[in-house]
Amino acid sequence: MFLKAALLTFEPPLFRSRSMNTIPNDALLSDKAKLVSRAKITKIFFVVFILIYLVFAAFLMPIFGCGNISSDGGFNLSSGEIWYMAAFFLLFALVAVVQMVVYCMWLYTASKNKFNILPDGFIGDAAGKKQTFMMTPAWTVAWNFIPILNLFMPYIAMKQIWLVSNSKSYGESGARLGMLRLWWAAFILSNFTPPAVSACMMSVFMALSILIISEITKLQSALIDKIAAGGAEEPSAGGGGNPGGEGSASQYLN
Repeated sequence: MFLKAALLTFEPPLFRSRSMNTIPNDALLSDKAKLVSRAKITKIFFVVFILIYLVFAAFLMPIFGCGNISSDGGFNLSSGEIWYMAAFFLLFALVAVVQMVVYCMWLYTASKNKFNILPDGFIGDAAGKKQTFMMTPAWTVAWNFIPILNLFMPYIAMKQIWLVSNSKSYGESGARLGMLRLWWAAFILSNFTPPAVSACMMSVFMALSILIISEITKLQSALIDKIAAGGAEEPSAGGGGNPGGEGSASQYLN
């Protein structure tokens, strides 16, 4: 908890926003188009990943059942089963790499849109007393690859995207965080449970990821359309991070 608090309150470059006083409409709409197209591709690969996990659970796990264990502790596998497994795991690895790349591309764009919506780079709390720096797009992606920290920082990064997309502050009611918490709980369980349970939890994680990506993409697209329709001039970043206050793009959200 201390590390989490330190990361959220300290002001290193990974949390410091870039000043964006003016964001041209064509740049806003370009980011929206990237978000929508990347969301579609990402969801397709998530579906493929779910199907692969279901195939693994239904057809490959029985191969490693107790009846196939030899006296020396190995597995009694035919050459056909070995080739079948090798082909499957090669396909799994290829899909996993492509899926992670396209997801990170979508995540980067969704995180960048936080600054299109709130150019001052802050998310306030419900009481209006505390301002939290928004993570930069690069670090939003990078947390997924840093051991130990990738057990909680990606959730915090996604929570920031979710709150801004829903036009909510920290602690504000109606933020609908239940699905986000269930999503991350499924991910954690998939990493610390037996293979059968892990495959089920990963499938749940992937399914919820599709829903979350769809919801964030829909919400951000609507917000960007409203901001672009509000005029060519974007609000100043000097609003002190007060969501909905003067100098914040959220003045266009209502």
